[in-house]
Amino acid sequence: MPQSLHFKRGEKNIVSGVFYQLQDYPNFDLYFANEDLTPNTARKINYRFTMDKKIEFDYIPDSKTEASVRVVAVFKNGKDEITLYGYLDLPVK
Repeated sequence: MPQSLHFKRGEKNIVSGVFYQLQDYPNFDLYFANEDLTPNTARKINYRFTMDKKIEFDYIPDSKTEASVRVVAVFKNGKDEITLYGYLDLPVK
């Protein structure tokens, strides 16, 4: 969920989201995804939790072509792994 209707180029934009089953799979890594939605492990996202159990992270687009934010959350519980995908597309001004 964006905090505005567009991204500001070269500035910090806050993106937030919610995982409703977070209590069952609390350990997860969040990555920016490539165009084919595979996790880009070199671009791990440093997220933070809010008081209402949302996650937030900063996104700083450098150009107007960086309007799409693709993320992959990888939840691990022992040997099990669950992957969730998120996609957000807003204009960059």
